[in-house]
Amino acid sequence: MPQIVDWAGGVSLLSPLVADAQGRLRGEGAKRVLSEDIVAAKPDIVIIAACGLDLDTLRREIDNISDNSEWLAVRTAAPRVVICDGHHYFNRPGPRLVDTLEFVAGITHKIPALIPPDLPFQEL
Repeated sequence: MPQIVDWAGGVSLLSPLVADAQGRLRGEGAKRVLSEDIVAAKPDIVIIAACGLDLDTLRREIDNISDNSEWLAVRTAAPRVVICDGHHYFNRPGPRLVDTLEFVAGITHKIPALIPPDLPFQEL
């Protein structure tokens, strides 16, 4: 994900790119991120693409935590929160990663024309 954010012209605040032995920039891999980390990072946007969850399932999960104090702190800290289909677009290698890159660029820079019309997402 950090590489896609970088290619889209953004900065992955909580999972920065690191140079490998050949000097190529790579993401460090998935890690647990606490709500305090998100709040402290002061992001312009948070994109949630949970592994194994399509948009409808993720929406239900978000509804389940809507009154949670940690979630409310994230919502207060991040001016924009976007949820999307991580299962089909973010967490699998393949041609849909091009759609993912276009989506991240479009949503980050507020250019709707870049967002693939069939990519399921919701801005909260």
